[in-house]
Amino acid sequence: MTGHPEQYHAADASRLGAVGLDLATTMLGRHLVADAHHISVRSLHRLFEAEDTTVASYIRDLRLARCRRDLTDPALRSLPAQAVAARWGFPDKAHFSRAFRAAYGITPQEHRDGGSDLARILNRKASTVNSLPAD
Repeated sequence: MTGHPEQYHAADASRLGAVGLDLATTMLGRHLVADAHHISVRSLHRLFEAEDTTVASYIRDLRLARCRRDLTDPALRSLPAQAVAARWGFPDKAHFSRAFRAAYGITPQEHRDGGSDLARILNRKASTVNSLPAD
């Protein structure tokens, strides 16, 4: 953020705040989450054992889901996929691509390309419906 402040706008504040919180949670992980919910670290681990995941994996999955959503956001179409990934705490392109493919079975670019096609199809259908004369 400090290296390229021109990339960010006031509208990005809530998203960047969420990224910061996710990164802090990932770094501080179990202690921060446990403290925030007034439970012990052991209790937190027990909760995640029932889910068959870890705190860090859960947070990573949330960040990947946010990347996935942003990759098909028309307002972010001009940003390279790597810039979207970096905004959600994935600065390494190869690591992000591997994590995304492992989670969703396709590359980030394939998702972006498919997502835009879907948006165009939906918008075309909406335009057709909205152009019909009123009864």
